[in-house]
Amino acid sequence: MQATLEQKKTYTPHADIVERENDFVLYLDLPGAKSDSIDLQYHDETLTIEAAIEPRQADETKYFAREYGIGNYRRTFRIHETIDDEKIEARYEQGVLKLTLPKKQAQPKKIQVQVHHG
Repeated sequence: MQATLEQKKTYTPHADIVERENDFVLYLDLPGAKSDSIDLQYHDETLTIEAAIEPRQADETKYFAREYGIGNYRRTFRIHETIDDEKIEARYEQGVLKLTLPKKQAQPKKIQVQVHHG
């Protein structure tokens, strides 16, 4: 017997990550997500992306087939480079989230040389 109550699943969306000289570009498939349902968090070298996909039809709709992924999407990435989190850019178009994660440029540190007369 099949359960009558269907729980929302949590899906792991597919992704491509491209490393370039000055940044990373991440492409994440989120078909059917509304842009206001997408939540991005970057903290301690960890990027977390979450989104909710709502049904296209009303709850009482009787489906002949239902393959469209309804529910929550979540993906976490550990990025071992230092990212300039103030400059992260996100763009969502045609079901694909594109994130540009700029690498933080290393700043030279001036070191004071102390002279010891002895």
